[in-house]
Amino acid sequence: MPPTPLTSAPMRALIAPRPGPAAIVASLCAAALLVAAPSSAAVSAVAAADTQPPTAPGRPAPVSATSTSITFEVAPATDNVGVVGYLAYRNGTPSGGIPTGAPNVLTVVSLSPNTYYFFTVTAWDQAGNQSQQSQGAWLSTTP
Repeated sequence: MPPTPLTSAPMRALIAPRPGPAAIVASLCAAALLVAAPSSAAVSAVAAADTQPPTAPGRPAPVSATSTSITFEVAPATDNVGVVGYLAYRNGTPSGGIPTGAPNVLTVVSLSPNTYYFFTVTAWDQAGNQSQQSQGAWLSTTP
């Protein structure tokens, strides 16, 4: 039987049985990228016109924390065409931060209680140009 939209490989990954919190965050990020991804023709047209990456966002500043998550904000990056997203790095590894209302506020989940993490952030534009990483900040979860 040919795959249907609900049973294709990408969709099976989104509806896998009982994923943990990290898998849920990764699935949500992947789904957002699939939904928001422009057509390849649109990307090609924008990419041909836009080769300038955004400026680096500001240093992460804490907004709130729980024992398993940290929410922080960054001063917005700027771009000649426009910034379309931000990516948080936790201890140097992309963490899949999720926008939480404002495009420059990110929440990172599945963290350990009472632990410090080093965060930096990059911005990207519609053409796929990515900024340099922001200055870093040590942020902590609560006990």
